Amino acid sequence: MATSRDRYTAEELARIRATLENSLGNDSSQALNNLDTRFTAAQAQQEESEEIKENKKLLGTEGAVNISEVIQEGQLEKMLAALTLVLSNPPDVQTLVGAILNHPEAKSFHLVDALSKVNADLQLLEALVDGIVTRKGINPLIDALKFSAASPKAMKSLAMAISEQGTVNHIMRAIASAPRPQPEAEIIWTMEIMGKGGVDQILEAMKLIDAQSPGAVVLATAIVNRQEARNEHLARSLTALKDNPKAAAILTTAVAKVADVPALRSLLEKYLKDDTEAAEIAAAKLVNKCLGAIGIRSRDMAEATKFARSPDSMTGQILAIGLLKQDNEDMLAAAFNRFGANVAARKIVANAIVKKKGKLMAFPIIGKEGFNLVGNPGEIQSLTNKATERLLHILTKVLGETPHDSFIKK
Repeated sequence: MATSRDRYTAEELARIRATLENSLGNDSSQALNNLDTRFTAAQAQQEESEEIKENKKLLGTEGAVNISEVIQEGQLEKMLAALTLVLSNPPDVQTLVGAILNHPEAKSFHLVDALSKVNADLQLLEALVDGIVTRKGINPLIDALKFSAASPKAMKSLAMAISEQGTVNHIMRAIASAPRPQPEAEIIWTMEIMGKGGVDQILEAMKLIDAQSPGAVVLATAIVNRQEARNEHLARSLTALKDNPKAAAILTTAVAKVADVPALRSLLEKYLKDDTEAAEIAAAKLVNKCLGAIGIRSRDMAEATKFARSPDSMTGQILAIGLLKQDNEDMLAAAFNRFGANVAARKIVANAIVKKKGKLMAFPIIGKEGFNLVGNPGEIQSLTNKATERLLHILTKVLGETPHDSFIKK
């Protein structure tokens, strides 16, 4: 029965050692010394695996492996078999890996096989990856990814080699199979797709990339700068990357420049979280278009307020400023209730209702709760100024539009 001292196997201890060395760097010596004195490798109690049985059969041994004889014999297959049997002996592992790396017949796939066995050792991992990168073969490069996550250096080397040797489809295979997160590798790959890939390949890569990866921002930037990209492509991109705030903002900016009022409302309803920059961009454009609209389209701004209910959401405050400029008491009253937990937006709207209707006439609309919200005029003016400033910044600096006439001081 395992005790607290022999809780971990030799392979697990090697993995722990590699992690500590990688994470602590120059400060790892004390932790490694404590590790060596605190734990001893547990003796395996389970039956030998089929792989070990086959390797022992190949080597013709049931006891200890004489690695000197194996190396002198010079058969790669036997060296790899021996590697599995000596994992609890780091000096033997290092000797065998060195012999495999220097073997004249060693191909990339041989090194990937060795890597799969010893990737808990950071030094050996990086040495084997260096060997794989210097040899030909795109498939071994991709196969090596799943064993190299412990080393950012190794992942970067593999990423660059895959980008140089592979097609766009190879790169997308790498994105799909690589351990996550790997931000540096994903930036390398997505930059390559941006250069080599077509619109459809960029869209496919968006489905494969980790939504929170900086690579998602690269792909969003790529699609909005393609002349052949259509509104449909932008919408599909936003569906794939809507959970990445920066990518969503880039895509929403492109969509908002060409979207009509129903499309902008749909963005707020179905695609964007209201506490994001992307939602603020959609809301600002919606305000500008609704202020210039007539008939049924002028109501969409008030309808959109139910999608901006998060506490202190700037999206809701931008919509509130639009409603102030629209100056329709029915829409102001509807928005007051729809804003839900967005207290800042409700304060702006409640204050507008009181100013427009007077306290007596406003009470049935906003109730006691509304009057409690408008108790600090200075605060409401500050909220109004900040929201207006944000709205105008988005219109002029982000979307490059002229604000509606109601924002221009007479």
